[in-house]
This record gives sequence, structure tokens and C-alpha cells, in this order.
Amino acid sequence: MTFGKRKQAGRANLFRKALIIEMFFAAEQKAIDDMETVIAAVKVRLKEMGFAW
Repeated sequence: MTFGKRKQAGRANLFRKALIIEMFFAAEQKAIDDMETVIAAVKVRLKEMGFAW
């Protein structure tokens, strides 16, 4: 398998993974995204208060 074909196969696998997550795990992905937003906000607040992160 050449590099180009491997790269194409990798993109296809990423596309399939994203499609599966979107179709079957949308609620879970939304919860993860929401939690990552909260974590980012907490990091900003901690940094503003002088805590290194």
C-alpha cells in the first residue's frame, strides 16, 4: 500500500468514526463537548486568579 492510499484509508476511517459518533452517540458527544467547555472556562478563571495550569 502506498502512502497516498494509506492516507486515503486513514481519512475514510476518521470519516466513519465521526459518522458513527454522530449517528449513535450524539448525546454523549454533546455531554463531552459541554464538559470541555466548562473545563476551559474553569482554566481561564484559575489563570485569572493566579493559579498556573
